[in-house]
Amino acid sequence: MRMRGPEEWRPEKLAYRIADVAYVLSISESKVKRLLRARILGHIKDEGTTMVTRRQLESYLKTRELEQGWLGD
Repeated sequence: MRMRGPEEWRPEKLAYRIADVAYVLSISESKVKRLLRARILGHIKDEGTTMVTRRQLESYLKTRELEQGWLGD
C-alpha cells in the first residue's frame, strides 16, 4: 500500500471503472469502450458495473509494447 502523507494512506486501486481507465491510459472513454467491445482490453462485470483490473491494464499495455517491438524489462 502506498503512503500519501505522514497521516494519510489509501490502498492502491485493484479495479477501475471506464472513466478511470480512460484517465490512467490518457485516452477517451469512447476509445475505452471500443477496446472493451473488441475484447482487446479485458474486463469484469459485477452486478452491471464494468471494471478493468490493474492486471488487465498491465496486460493490455504489455501487449501493445510487444506489438510495437519494445523489448524492455
